[in-house]
Amino acid sequence: MDIFNLLPLELCVFVARNYLALYDCFMWMHASRRLFYMFCWERHGLHGRWFAEKFRVINPRFSKKITTVDWDKLATLPSWEKRLIRWNEQKIVSFEIRDEKTALRYTWAPYLDLSFVGKINNTSAFGRVRSLSLSTCRGLGDASGLGSVDNLNISCSDVSDVSGLGGVRVLNLAVCRNVTDVSSLKGVYSLNISHCPGVTDVSALGKVHDLNLFNCPGVEDVSALGNVHSLVMSYNPRIKDVSNLGNVHSLTISNCTGVTDVSALGNVCILDVSGCPGISDVSMLGNVRRLNISACHGITDVSALGRVSILYMSSCKNISDVSALGGVVFLDMSFCKNITDVSALGGVYGLNISGCVNITDVSSLGGVCILEAFHCTGITDVSALGRVQYLDISHCTGITDVSALGRVHSLNIAFASGITDISALESVNLLNIDRDLFLKRREIGNKT
Repeated sequence: MDIFNLLPLELCVFVARNYLALYDCFMWMHASRRLFYMFCWERHGLHGRWFAEKFRVINPRFSKKITTVDWDKLATLPSWEKRLIRWNEQKIVSFEIRDEKTALRYTWAPYLDLSFVGKINNTSAFGRVRSLSLSTCRGLGDASGLGSVDNLNISCSDVSDVSGLGGVRVLNLAVCRNVTDVSSLKGVYSLNISHCPGVTDVSALGKVHDLNLFNCPGVEDVSALGNVHSLVMSYNPRIKDVSNLGNVHSLTISNCTGVTDVSALGNVCILDVSGCPGISDVSMLGNVRRLNISACHGITDVSALGRVSILYMSSCKNISDVSALGGVVFLDMSFCKNITDVSALGGVYGLNISGCVNITDVSSLGGVCILEAFHCTGITDVSALGRVQYLDISHCTGITDVSALGRVHSLNIAFASGITDISALESVNLLNIDRDLFLKRREIGNKT
């Protein structure tokens, strides 16, 4: 007979917590009518994972499915349920609760997750909670009582009036389609109002530190946001003028099809203008530290970008000359099919030329540390790449001889169908080969 069948549930928890101090310790305890499964003692503290008939307390890292929870049964164990929260206050412990009556009994918790609760009327009861998630609470109409919460997530809810949330430090209003007026949120430190089609005026948000305006189709004027530290406004076709955003530290305007002039953004540290077909001149962006111009088909000249540290220019089909980019640290020019000459890029630390089918000579790239050349069908000779540390030549069907790559640390030659002999690669630390090549290698080994 299982001894745990004779013990109260509280005692089982006490025994497990105090005596089973093992890393990744799994214990199955079968009670008469319930299956109790516990995952305890991980490297950074105790993360309880408790399953009983109709209730559970879960750390969000384990929470993948929404289930029905009966907190009335859990409330009969007050001696350990509160200790579970206080035991690990530095980590977010997520409570999955489905009704307001039960939720109000747990307002003492420093971190509370009430996502997907059907309806919560009395939000003032959660004023002492430091971090509160009411995401996807479709019945949440009044959020006026949540102004003292430090970190608040009410995304995908029915909230319309957010005038009382100006004191929240981190506020997530993503996909709150009823929100129209955000003028009272000027004191919020980090604000996410992405996918809010009703928001049109953001002139009051100039002092917000981190602002996310992703897919806010009603926003047109962003001239007042020049002092925002980190600004995301992708997929906003009505935005055209970004001349006042030159002091923003990190700016993302990807897929803003109305933007054509980025000459005023030369002092931006991190800039993403990918997917903006109207941009053609990037000559003023040479001081940007991290620049993404991927899929900007109007750009033809990148000679001014030689001092950019990290440059993404994937799928820029009209760029052919990269001779000025030898000083770039990390360069992604994958699928730039008009590029043929990479002789000037030998000093680049990390280089991605995947899909550049017209590149045939890589003899000058021996000094590159990380080289991705996936699906470069024009490459046949890789004898000069023996000093590359991380090399990907998968799907390079023109390569047949890899005998010079024995000193490469990590090598990917999967689906490089021309390669048949890999006997020289025994010393490669990480070798990725496809199934056919593996079978050939095993067949040769069996014969010998």
